[in-house]
Amino acid sequence: FIFAHFINPHSPYVFTKDGGVPTYRGDENDLDIPRRDKYVNQVEYVNQTIGHLVADIKANATKPPIIIIQADEGPYPMKQPSAWQTASADTLQLKFGSLAAYYLPDASPEESANVTSSVNIFRFVFNRYFGTSMPYLPDCSFVFNNTDRPFKFYAITSEFHPEDPECQRYN
Repeated sequence: FIFAHFINPHSPYVFTKDGGVPTYRGDENDLDIPRRDKYVNQVEYVNQTIGHLVADIKANATKPPIIIIQADEGPYPMKQPSAWQTASADTLQLKFGSLAAYYLPDASPEESANVTSSVNIFRFVFNRYFGTSMPYLPDCSFVFNNTDRPFKFYAITSEFHPEDPECQRYN
């Protein structure tokens, strides 16, 4: 089991799309190069690098590996809301629209249908490959306003899964 946390594509933006050192400043306030361009450059490089990593893992594995690649969050919007719990649906979709890609050997699409968000991927892996019978958790989404009350969570599930009765109790 290997866990790796890559900070990219967060600022500072230290890679060009081919992995070189950029000529622009890496912070978000360089007026000559928009933040969006820096972000896209870094995403392109990270995509290439992760593609090579996955190919190497699969080529050198002695048995089919389980590969989980997922982001902790989506990109920050250009104009951040003053409080996440009052953000627009579009802003929440951007922030919560995070990457989740799985290589699950011998798992059928029907089996993996229970993996609708990051909350259940390890439960699926443990159940499917290691013989456990962990129940799946409701696919609920929460935000917090990290400036004034970092441990006060606000349910925003209705923006993503309005049909999920398990999550409606949090709204």
